[in-house]
Amino acid sequence: MSPTALNYSTTAIEELEARVPGLRGNGFTTTAAVHEQLGQLLREAVKFNLPEHGELVALENSTDSFSEFIRLPFDAVALEAPFPQDKEVYAGGGAFQETASSRRIAACWSSSLAKRYPALCPTGMSRPGFFVASVYYHDDAKRWLVAPLASFIPLNPGIWRGAEEPLPGSDQLEREFLLSQGRLKPTTATYECQTVNLCPEMVALMAQETGSMEQAIARLSIDVRDEASTALGFCLTVNASNVGRVRMPAPDKLNKKRIKNGRPPFYESWVLDLMKAPAGPARAGGYEIDGQRNPPRQHLRRGHIRRLAPDRITFVRPTTIGAGARGVVDKVYRL
Repeated sequence: MSPTALNYSTTAIEELEARVPGLRGNGFTTTAAVHEQLGQLLREAVKFNLPEHGELVALENSTDSFSEFIRLPFDAVALEAPFPQDKEVYAGGGAFQETASSRRIAACWSSSLAKRYPALCPTGMSRPGFFVASVYYHDDAKRWLVAPLASFIPLNPGIWRGAEEPLPGSDQLEREFLLSQGRLKPTTATYECQTVNLCPEMVALMAQETGSMEQAIARLSIDVRDEASTALGFCLTVNASNVGRVRMPAPDKLNKKRIKNGRPPFYESWVLDLMKAPAGPARAGGYEIDGQRNPPRQHLRRGHIRRLAPDRITFVRPTTIGAGARGVVDKVYRL
């Protein structure tokens, strides 16, 4: 069955660019420049459609042996993914209360694009890498928005564990909240990333609402966390030696009409071909499922990465293991 393109970027571009004059008129000059340049970047970005929640691999057990593969395949990519509401909203109230967003774009771009997109590439990064911004659909407001903060992921990022002490201030507040929600565990691996203030006027408004800049940064950092995880998992998967790409061409007939009316076209997009990747081994605790020991309860082993050689990694598809499972692949991402 042929995949159907999500086409999130097209509608997001229209709304972001239409908002620029109003932002400038209200004195939000930096935020306006970010919206304008992000719209331009989304036009040229290579679009990928990902599975639900943008999940491709389990990142929590990652090690720094994979860090060299955390790199984009192109200077700009737009990672589009649906986010069904079964995994939404944080239980905490107050400043950390979430709103539902069922459609997301992780907009990613290389720091090498700084001259072309200065508003999207703040200075002060100590080494090369790439930025990740959250462009999300607000289900209640029914419009596309840009999260005020972005993440910067350096090349060859380091790893810290959930139990390790992060930087003081807003990072500490974010960590404590994520630990309380169960989204971060003491053993969880987190790749090194830096918070970037893309829209300072919007962050200042949040600081007025929360009572402090640290609380505002902590709250807004949550908004880009899913997209940063999506980008990390995508990099590991797309750089695996056994993962291909399937092209979804742009609809020429529809685009002729859209371009004639001055609207952005629907773009060519891609899905990752995971069908050649091996399923995970049907083992539990070192014993075969058909062995003499009783296996654990049936459960899904999520997709993960294996290293085959110093310069080669491979993607292992999700598989159901445990009692009666017999290594059946769970088809969470079909072509």
